[in-house]
Amino acid sequence: MEPLKKKMKSTILNVFIISSLSSLLMLPSTAHATLISRLDGQAVYDTDFNITWLADAGLAQSQGYGNYGMSWYVAEQWITSLNAMNYLGFSDWRLPETLQPDPTCDTQWNSYWGSKSGGLGCSLSELGHLFYDELGGVVLESIHDTHNRNYDLFSNIGYNYWSGTPYEVPVNLYVNYGMSYFAWHFQTSNGGQFADGKYNDYFFNAWAVRDGDVAAVPEPSVLYLLAIGFLSAALGLRSKRSRTPAFSRHSPH
Repeated sequence: MEPLKKKMKSTILNVFIISSLSSLLMLPSTAHATLISRLDGQAVYDTDFNITWLADAGLAQSQGYGNYGMSWYVAEQWITSLNAMNYLGFSDWRLPETLQPDPTCDTQWNSYWGSKSGGLGCSLSELGHLFYDELGGVVLESIHDTHNRNYDLFSNIGYNYWSGTPYEVPVNLYVNYGMSYFAWHFQTSNGGQFADGKYNDYFFNAWAVRDGDVAAVPEPSVLYLLAIGFLSAALGLRSKRSRTPAFSRHSPH
């Protein structure tokens, strides 16, 4: 029975070592959820796009920027103020970007100023991806009415948000304004992506985002070294036990 007990102990130790090692090596990929709450709920990391959103989508209004809406220029002023105060420890906040062209949009057109995409279903822009892919938004329905549980990661979501991407129009078409007069925006009230004049402040809001994660995530190489160290320690413990002399219950005292 004694050899059988030793064999069972050895098997259990091996299983423990392998499962622990596997857990350590898989740490970088264990989180399958694409939205992860960060900084005690003040930010949300999107693993798909590798960007971090402010969890409070109405922070600009609470800080006194456009209580009933804001122009694109005021939205940019707010972003500048966030970066000046190093908000949440970062100074690289920005407005969301809008991909152009975007093949997922239901409306595509070509004109004097190149290919454009807009309308409904645009899921490759940062706001569109958040609306459709992350929050479970549906075309022509407000995100406040139709959403998934990720919606609870955020607060104070409004109805219409500016993008930092201009709607590029050649200067010769709008002599007075140039190509920076228009900018894209996204409507969380219906999932639509459109462009409007930057001076329009009617129910437009601002939502800050930044590139990358805001949490300190160990590099994979560090995790591998930890795993190797753990494995070595465990194997050393097993080797030490195997060298320890076994005393018979009949051994003299």
